[in-house]
This record gives sequence, C-alpha cells and structure tokens, in this order.
Amino acid sequence: MVIKRTFGGVEFKLTLSSDELFDAFEEQQFLFDSEDVKDMLYDIDTLGEYGITMEDALGMVDQMAYEMRRNINKYEMGWREARDEAINQVLSAEQSRREEVTA
Repeated sequence: MVIKRTFGGVEFKLTLSSDELFDAFEEQQFLFDSEDVKDMLYDIDTLGEYGITMEDALGMVDQMAYEMRRNINKYEMGWREARDEAINQVLSAEQSRREEVTA
C-alpha cells in the first residue's frame, strides 16, 4: 500500500510493508470493535443488574473490544455472540471484583 502526503508543497510517497499494513488493519478492526461495543452499551438496560454505571462501563470498552475479537478468533464465535459474550464477561468480572472489595 502506498500512502501519499504533501508537506510544504512537496509530495511524499510511503510504502507500507506487509507487517505495517497488517498492523493498520488490526488497529482499524479494534476501533470498529470498540465502537460496536460502545453502541451496544447504550442499547442495553441491564447495567444496573451488574451494579455498574454507564460511565464505568464506557471505561471498560477497550477491554470488551479485546475480548470480543478474542472470542471471534479463538472460539470462532459469530460477531454478535462474541460482542455480547465479551460485554457480559467483562461486566461480570467487574461485578465480582467489586463484591470482593466490599465483602
């Protein structure tokens, strides 16, 4: 992949290596997964059941997105199932952690 940029009227062309292109792909995939998880958090009504505020849940989006992609790659889950499982997994773990702290 060739990237063209102009600085001070001079055009530069940069060619990404296969590794750099793959890294860019994974980064973009993570951004899409994070946005998908965040959108889903706004649609669920059960955050209160976990004892977690929306603000706290939004702070866990990166972890949820990571788990989502892991579910897809390692367990061959479908996209929705992987996302929903990741959200539940992370929220449940946080709920357990909070219960241990208060016990």
